[in-house]
Amino acid sequence: MKKVIAIILTFAMLATMAFGLVVHAEDKMNYALDAITGGNAKGIQIEPGTEVFVLGWVVQTNGFSKLQYSIDDGTPVDGEGAYRERPDVHAAFPGYDQTLNAKPGFGLDSAQMKLPGMENLAAGSYTLKLIGVTADGSSTYEVLSIPVTVGTPEEVVTETFDVEINTEQFPAITTFSGEGCKIAADAGTAGKEAIYLSHAADPKTDEARHADYATVKLDAASAGNTVVRLTLVCPDHVNGAFGYILRYRVNNGEWKDADLSAVNDHFDFDYDINVAFNAGENTIDFAQGQQNDAGWRIDILRIAYNQPSGDTQPVVNYADKAISTGAESIGVWMNKDNPSSYVEFTTAGSFKSVSINYWASCVETTTGPEADWTVDLFKFDKNPEKTLAGSPLKSMNMHSIGDGKPAFSFDFGEEIPAGTYIIRFTVTNPDFEQTFGEEVKRPYLVLPKIDNPDTAKFAYSKDAFNLHFLAEDVDGEFFLANPENVADTEPVTEPETQPQTGDFTVAMFAVIAVLAMGAAVVFMKKRAF
Repeated sequence: MKKVIAIILTFAMLATMAFGLVVHAEDKMNYALDAITGGNAKGIQIEPGTEVFVLGWVVQTNGFSKLQYSIDDGTPVDGEGAYRERPDVHAAFPGYDQTLNAKPGFGLDSAQMKLPGMENLAAGSYTLKLIGVTADGSSTYEVLSIPVTVGTPEEVVTETFDVEINTEQFPAITTFSGEGCKIAADAGTAGKEAIYLSHAADPKTDEARHADYATVKLDAASAGNTVVRLTLVCPDHVNGAFGYILRYRVNNGEWKDADLSAVNDHFDFDYDINVAFNAGENTIDFAQGQQNDAGWRIDILRIAYNQPSGDTQPVVNYADKAISTGAESIGVWMNKDNPSSYVEFTTAGSFKSVSINYWASCVETTTGPEADWTVDLFKFDKNPEKTLAGSPLKSMNMHSIGDGKPAFSFDFGEEIPAGTYIIRFTVTNPDFEQTFGEEVKRPYLVLPKIDNPDTAKFAYSKDAFNLHFLAEDVDGEFFLANPENVADTEPVTEPETQPQTGDFTVAMFAVIAVLAMGAAVVFMKKRAF
């Protein structure tokens, strides 16, 4: 009897292993962080001396043997605590080799896994990375990166410093007082002292043509990264100007663009830039730049920064990221025959807003009735069809009265994390008709067409079009290759959330397994009689 039962169980185990083997073209991973001391996967805040514990699970193509963590990319440290089997995770993600991911759960409900040494962190800001070790222990992979604040966060800006303008080199700035130059009372910042910057040529190619480029001197107590906060005014915004770009460089380094196109409030708004200072005197050069050389003004009302220290952590800096940097033309039409168009993209960093130049039907020029349209942002789910059938993360309604009227800039109101997304544009009144002379016309919307889209990074429903994102500066390319689509032919029966850690679930699987073994024993006993 024992031999027969052993053969049955061995066969079942071999069958499970055989069906679990999947050849992957590239490494993949799924995980869940069910709990962490002081917050969640988006960030934690703890007091000095606090011990940090985590609870969750990981499955990866090359397996998972243990969890490690690092602080600011330092030496990885092993987590302290138990690992456990997760049949529910294997059932939800059958594509991962179960033999390589035998115990994907780290920590128990009753005893979460400790990250030893976290209690020794001094007050400040850090980046905690959870790291998985492959089944054979030969390599590691990043599971999750989490911002950590130890102690009470301080205000980003604490002091204001006088600025010094180099008047001999830049004679266009003619009046000076205190923190900068005083401008005319009718210029939009009446009675306020400011650095006045009007548009000039690209400083990367022709610095001599910058009539208004100001040099600001700031003293730093020590070297390090810090935040410089600018209080800005764009007075020509009231005349319809948009797409402002403030160019800057630190200590005669490379020029960088601070894209202000997505800023809704163009009066007395704060804009942060992240800079690396040397100990002692530092210079920051500011110049105005604007899309299409329109020549709109920027005024800097105030400059402030924290005294940097060597262990200060960089902040996230955002700038313009365009899907295409090449030539554009009119070409992606949306009307009654083709009311919708979308683009799928994958990012390496977060983004805050999206903007686009567009053309639309206009009553004044008799090209058609005014156009109503929507913009929807979706988190990618398996394939475009399934994604677009779901609910959008963000939506915006537009009513256009002509080409670029009003200017389109969709501020999401929060940082959208890195990942794969779809943005869809849809004309919502395509059937509306209006007669112009003897001709009946309907609304339309046209997006800027690009001729050579990168098919690995962008998937379009029809023709390729361009978008501009206010997005995180990252090392390397911001737009990444899109993931392969996954078939979704069976009815969706998956729960809303991923499997959660729970001893009860594991216990239930154990009970089912025992009952199944008991049934096999009873069956074999009957056969023996």
